[in-house]
Amino acid sequence: MVRMNKKKNLSLMSIFLAIAIVASSMVYMMKEVKVDYSKTLPQKRVPKGPGYHRKPIIDFKDRTLVHLGDFTTNTVADNKAKKFLKTKISVRTSDEDVSEELQVRNIIVRDAVIEVMSSNTFEEIASPQGKEKLKENLTRGINKIVTEGEIEEVYFTEFIVQ
Repeated sequence: MVRMNKKKNLSLMSIFLAIAIVASSMVYMMKEVKVDYSKTLPQKRVPKGPGYHRKPIIDFKDRTLVHLGDFTTNTVADNKAKKFLKTKISVRTSDEDVSEELQVRNIIVRDAVIEVMSSNTFEEIASPQGKEKLKENLTRGINKIVTEGEIEEVYFTEFIVQ
């Protein structure tokens, strides 16, 4: 009986010793791993909900590239099937002053984008030519608002029609 307890204690001690060795090895390896946080970009949490005002984000490397954000609109219903368009839009501006102006006039710009996007039917925006026409219309619509230069190009980083 005493022998069984000794064997049991010995095997329990062996297990605890193995766990301790593995744990200390992991702690040692984690101390050795060094992460250069200067090369990683901070991730911003974007709050969502009713009444939240989304501010355009100016790219920190290329100050003429502005991310206007997410847009979801209904398309014009020419038949009974209702469709919606969800996009993420960025624009290239002629200079940094336009980028700053887009931030100041954010609400007006977002309204113009939604107005242009919601005035199209599904058939108009489903083709590649339709997307190009939508980009041209968005460029014209935003350029009516800005006074310090112009929008040179519109980019869709997400484009979903359902």
